[in-house]
Amino acid sequence: PSACFGSASPATRRARELAERLYLDRHPQARALSRGNLQKRGLVQALMSHPDLLVLDEPTNGLDPLVQHVFHRLVREVTARGTTVLLSSHVLSEVQRLADRVGIIRQGQRVAVERLDDLRAKSLHHVEARFAGPVDPAVFGTVPGVRRVDFAGGVLRCAVPATSLDAMVKTLG
Repeated sequence: PSACFGSASPATRRARELAERLYLDRHPQARALSRGNLQKRGLVQALMSHPDLLVLDEPTNGLDPLVQHVFHRLVREVTARGTTVLLSSHVLSEVQRLADRVGIIRQGQRVAVERLDDLRAKSLHHVEARFAGPVDPAVFGTVPGVRRVDFAGGVLRCAVPATSLDAMVKTLG
């Protein structure tokens, strides 16, 4: 620990700056640190040398919301300097806040790598509408991107991409 923070090299100065920004107490032994402080220490070590590529697995796990906000700012700063950041997270709001492109992995296989906006446009919303009177179900097939239209017993069920929800609501009206 003291070797990490003891000298006045550029990396050490950077480590001190990062520790301050992340509210990390640099003095306790690693075994005495809480989960959140261990996470902060790992982030300092990952960021202190200005890497070209940064691979982070669930980096905000165990961090309080204030420190998560600081971390998000740090990621934006390093990407603005040209660092590529590969980040894995199950927190969708974090991914939406930080990512330009998203890779989706299902059962260990990559199923998509796309810009976040393109992926969002493809996400399907399941719609169910009940009608009191007769309705021609064919009219719902004209909504762009609508899939799996099922109409039975006065109930419409279908899947609609986010980009077509407005058109679907208008058609339902």
